[in-house]
Amino acid sequence: MWQDMEKIAKKLYEEMELFKQGLKRARFTGQSQDGKVMIVCNGMEEIVSAHLYVDGIDQDLKKHLENSIEEAANDALNKVRESLRQKANEFTGGIGLDF
Repeated sequence: MWQDMEKIAKKLYEEMELFKQGLKRARFTGQSQDGKVMIVCNGMEEIVSAHLYVDGIDQDLKKHLENSIEEAANDALNKVRESLRQKANEFTGGIGLDF
């Protein structure tokens, strides 16, 4: 019986890992109404890239701003995830559910 449960748990873990890999590869794009800002996220809710479409801006400054937007957005999202983890641990008594 325990061997069957171990096999099921191992298979479930492997399937979850494949699912996470698929989410990591998935891409979702959001764009501002004026079309000047585009953000690309993966299925793990991570910002993959930020793009600015602004005329007359120095390319080095543009790249710096894109990187800064990406970093700031990921920082904010990481803080949200950490807060959710803490709240979930309080709610579940710390049984280790990963959100």
